[in-house]
Amino acid sequence: MPSTSQSTSGPSLAVGWKNDQWAFDLGHSPQGFEVDNWLGGVSYSSDWRDLGWTLTASRRPMSNSVVSYAGAVDPVTGIRWGGVTSNGLTLSFSHDEGGVDGIWASFGAHWLRGENVADNQRRSAMGGYYYRLIDRADERMRTGLTMMYWSYDKDLSEYTLGQGGYYSPQRYYSIGVPLNYAWRNPDWSVSLESSVGWSWSRTDGSDLYPLDGPAGKLFNRLNAAGLDIDDSTSLTKTASSSSGMGVRFQGLAERRISDHWVLGGGITWQHSEGYAPSRALLYLRYTFDEWQGNLPMPVEPVSPYADMR
Repeated sequence: MPSTSQSTSGPSLAVGWKNDQWAFDLGHSPQGFEVDNWLGGVSYSSDWRDLGWTLTASRRPMSNSVVSYAGAVDPVTGIRWGGVTSNGLTLSFSHDEGGVDGIWASFGAHWLRGENVADNQRRSAMGGYYYRLIDRADERMRTGLTMMYWSYDKDLSEYTLGQGGYYSPQRYYSIGVPLNYAWRNPDWSVSLESSVGWSWSRTDGSDLYPLDGPAGKLFNRLNAAGLDIDDSTSLTKTASSSSGMGVRFQGLAERRISDHWVLGGGITWQHSEGYAPSRALLYLRYTFDEWQGNLPMPVEPVSPYADMR
């Protein structure tokens, strides 16, 4: 029986730069992945009256699974597929007058592309309110309310040839209560984030093997071998809906090594109905100018791998 689990690993390199208005990062998917991708983004931030806004153009990986993130090879046909990237624009707004609270919102439109994977589109809207429980120069704690909406044109969440292996419901709504804490000194910076919420999603029926993709080669080969597979029946997934509670936790930390070098790392764990991605991150950051004050707060890794939370 073939293995039902997959794993992959490899080193990667990313560079980034930012000032008060512009931010830029560029990197490449880790060496050893089946599908290679250049990744990155550029952002511009400014103010309009009492609103701050940021426009971001990005190309990010869909890191939900090995198939969507690294790609895979079909053992029957030898066809390589996966390595999906999210390509598009995000416009974010915030309103904060320096008091105890503030509001924010974000809207996105992205096109999802992968090697030998059906194309897809995603629309998103997020917003929230936050309240400062602690707000000091070197320590802060916030809570509030967060709402989220996603919409994908197609469900490509399966791991079969031509599917993307990433969570892609046609409708997804969630509401959550976050609690975030950050602290720093000259040698350490730590950020802890948690959230508990409720979500509802609906997924339309779909072909397990999109017949306009590389799966057609698979059916032709099996039929040529005399297996007479009818690809129009039994190879579909029915529509469904689900709802339930979800939890998320993220911890990030940075440690100064010298006036130029910082070692950082973190973990993210998330679980809800039908969606449970987890990841770990370890990195070294070099600053051209000497940094002798407190480390930045909160921790913000320079990475092209950030995606929707």
